[in-house]
Amino acid sequence: MDRSVKIVLIAFAAGVILIVAGQSLYRYSNQSITDVETQLSQAGLSQSERDNLQGSLVWWRNAIVSTYGPTSIALVAAGIAVLSILTGYFS
Repeated sequence: MDRSVKIVLIAFAAGVILIVAGQSLYRYSNQSITDVETQLSQAGLSQSERDNLQGSLVWWRNAIVSTYGPTSIALVAAGIAVLSILTGYFS
């Protein structure tokens, strides 16, 4: 296999991996919020458990805004940029 073909295949794989990683990170954080909200809606929680879950929910929401959201956007954007560069390479 030619060296340039290997580079293109590696770049393509890297672009796809970046996009999948970004989407996975975003889905993980959203699923965590959904899980905590589901636990909060259960009956029979003590006040201590409810306070802990409420604190966890606040933490996850802040983490999405400050960390997980921007990181996932950056990963997806980097993956799209790599794939766009490859598209320009072939045209």
